Formats: sequence, C-alpha cells, structure tokens
Amino acid sequence: MLITDIGIQQVITTLTNYSATVIEEKFYEIENLGDIVPIMPSTATAWLDDVAMTTVHYLSKDRRKKKTNGARNKVNKSDIAYGQKMFPRKIFEDSVMWTDTQLRQAAASLQKINLMKDELQSLKIGFDLEFQSDVFVGDDDINLYGLLNNPEVAVNSDFFTKPIGDFTPDEFNNFIKTLLSLYSQNCNATTLPDTLVLPLSHLLGMVSFVSPEFPINSRIDAIENAFSKAVGRPFKVYGVAYCDKNYGYVAEDRYMLYRNDPKTLEVEVPVPFELINPNTGYNYYYEMIGRAQYSGCNIKRPLEVMAFSVPTTPSV
Repeated sequence: MLITDIGIQQVITTLTNYSATVIEEKFYEIENLGDIVPIMPSTATAWLDDVAMTTVHYLSKDRRKKKTNGARNKVNKSDIAYGQKMFPRKIFEDSVMWTDTQLRQAAASLQKINLMKDELQSLKIGFDLEFQSDVFVGDDDINLYGLLNNPEVAVNSDFFTKPIGDFTPDEFNNFIKTLLSLYSQNCNATTLPDTLVLPLSHLLGMVSFVSPEFPINSRIDAIENAFSKAVGRPFKVYGVAYCDKNYGYVAEDRYMLYRNDPKTLEVEVPVPFELINPNTGYNYYYEMIGRAQYSGCNIKRPLEVMAFSVPTTPSV
C-alpha cells in the first residue's frame, strides 16, 4: 500500500504505472507584475490600517496678465492648498499545518515527498494569487480598489468600438493618431502615458501585421514604436487576463492607459510576505503562518489614468 496523500491509499499492482515525476498544478500568474504597476516598499508605515497622502494644490496667479494702475513693482503671490486622500491596506494571513505522522508517511513513501516544502509552496502561491488579483480588482469587502475598478477613474465607452486586433489599417492609423491626444486632453497636457494594459486575448490578437501588403511590424510593435517616439520614453503594451470580461471582474473588456510612475499610481507593500516561526502542539502538530500587508492600486493622480471599455471580444 502507498499512502499518496492524507487518508488516501492506493494499491500498487503490476498494472499500476508508478512515476517519480510530480506534476504541479498551474495557475495564472503574472511574472512581470512589477513592470505593469510600480510596487513600492513602505516599511516605515507597516501595520497601519490605511495611510493618508497629503495632496498639494498650487494656486499661483497667472503671471502673464499685465500689471496696471501703478502696480508695476508689485510682486505676484503664489499660494497653496492642502488636501488628503486615504488609501486602505489589506493584511494577508494564512497557515499550513502538518502532523508528525504525516511527515513520517511522506518520508516512507516510494516517491519521496517533501511535505513541508510543498505545503509552504502552496501557502506562498496562495498569497501571490491573492496579491495580484487585489492589484487589478481590489477587495470589495474592505473597499480596496485595484487598477481596473477605481471609482475616481472614469470609463470611456465611446473611443473603442472593437478590439485593436480587429481594426482595419485605416482604423489602426487613426487610433495611433488620436489616442495620445485624447489622453493629453484628459490630464490637461500635464504628462503623456507610457503603458497600455488590455485583455490577454486582445494582445494575442495583435500579433498580426498592420497591413497584409506590408508585413513588417506587428500591431504591438507599431504601437510601442510610435508612442515611444511621441512620449520620449519606452512605451509598453501588456496583456492581462483580469481585463477580460470572461473572467468576471469587469462588465466589458477593459483597456487601461496611464503613466507608469509612483507619482501617478503605486502598490504599497509595507510588510512583504514573511513566514512566522513554526508553532508546535504536543510536539506532534506543526503550524506555520504566512502574512503580509499591502495596498490596492493607489491611484494618486486620476486624470493621468484612463479606462476604456471595449464592447466585443476578438477571436484569436
């Protein structure tokens, strides 16, 4: 008899093909999450339930107006006004437990199983998946907002009538010509974007060439090259499954256009994922707790973030 898991036994016979290969379950994990949004450590404010950010509004007068009525030597006076924005945080806590008997069973099995390692790896994967989900869609239970559902960012439902991958060459060129202008108007020409996030299915539909007659660059390359020259720094396009309505997080497929800068938006991590020293009961039960603290996607300058809904899903 082989104990393959807790409480489960399997009879090994000559008909059983027993393999020493462990097949690990795969999950949707975003390896370049830190490239898509700034993830910033903030250990100085660890364990606070939320953090207040002071906003400064500059109220300088228009210096171009001509001074009259003997005010030639009068000096313009600049002024400021302060405000405050609150950003909540989330505490992640989870644990794994095993017994002395389970450890002995794992060690005695034909296929050597590192039970402690696998349990702890499961704990870390659970954190990674919850963290990346909160970065994009937040947690409704604690009013934690993600990149895709911040109420301060208005959703434009008029600009895109179809996915970029379904544009005709003329429609694609018009998109290239008008998108940055629309963004500039939205933020009063204070900056330009450098990041476009869209559904992963849409990104896969953009590997086609802009024009079949001139198969030189894909639509992804054309966007990144043209916009990089316009904004004066690298422009990147990312595909994220959370932007796809089929995952149930957004009502329609979502595009996000923004400046990837901690002054615009960021995810705070006051307490990185850590393991607490294991606790034991009767020298038989062993428990280890993993914990972390982080914010959602804190959008500090909402006008520098644009959201677009796209009514259809491409076929790829």
